[in-house]
Amino acid sequence: MAAADRTNSMRQRELAVSYAKLALVHLRLGDAAQALTELRSARDIMGALVTAAPDNAQWQKELALFDGEIARLEGQAQETTKN
Repeated sequence: MAAADRTNSMRQRELAVSYAKLALVHLRLGDAAQALTELRSARDIMGALVTAAPDNAQWQKELALFDGEIARLEGQAQETTKN
């Protein structure tokens, strides 16, 4: 429903949070690649929300958290491929 309603910012945020929760599940299952995919989806949605409402500090914080987690997982993936 949220995917179909791109004009409802609250539903879009909820969708982004849901993707982030899915990422946590994938991490716990040991699937970092799928976790990254889910986090990138969350980040894309949150990025669009922040672009539309740049004064929303909560969304900016959540976007930064997604960016940080993506960077952490990408760093781990690079370390794994080096070894």
